[in-house]
Amino acid sequence: MAVIITGKKSDDEEIFEHLKQFYFLNQLPEDYVFFDDVNIFFSNLKKFFYDISIILDSDIDLAYKVKETSPKTKIIFISSTDRFAVEGYKAEISCYLLRPVNFGDFEFAMKKCLGCFNKKSEYIVVSSNWQKIPVFFKDILFAEKSGHNIIIHTKKETISTRMTFKDFVTRTKNFPHFINCVRGALVNLDWVSKMETQNFLMANGERIPIRRQDRKKLRQIYAQYLIESRNQT
Repeated sequence: MAVIITGKKSDDEEIFEHLKQFYFLNQLPEDYVFFDDVNIFFSNLKKFFYDISIILDSDIDLAYKVKETSPKTKIIFISSTDRFAVEGYKAEISCYLLRPVNFGDFEFAMKKCLGCFNKKSEYIVVSSNWQKIPVFFKDILFAEKSGHNIIIHTKKETISTRMTFKDFVTRTKNFPHFINCVRGALVNLDWVSKMETQNFLMANGERIPIRRQDRKKLRQIYAQYLIESRNQT
């Protein structure tokens, strides 16, 4: 991935912070070039391919020229006015963001342009010990309810955060390999070493009980999961 940015860097510390956070949270190397000179910008665009062009507070004509020069480059157009929004559709702008730009909108735009709504890079941000901590779903072994908190067990650490179990389950709804096997616990099948008669044996050696009435159904789910996993390798 390569990102090219045009505009006035001195006025856009916020956008650069968003970009750095996006790279960090999605475990991607920082890969961007900044240009404040339009002529140099187009000179490089003719020589190199860039996945994304982030245009900061410019005229819509610049977007047209980007598409003319490099048709496959996706464009994120950031402006303090919406007067180019309709024209932006004609210019094949992928995302039009109005200032002030929050990180959620910026991240959505980047992922849309890159086509990288990859579940391996999805995460949840939780509060623990007065800190905001990003937790990647792929790293979660299992989670369990403890009073008013959720205890999230990852491959590296255990994190306690104030959240209802229902809310946590909702956050994992797009990840079918997370299953509720017993009241107040959710396991990630990616980290199951073995399904025993009464428990899931997790990769860290812990055992998570399986509801008696759901054992047959969960055994079928786990068997299907193993088949699909083999087919993907």
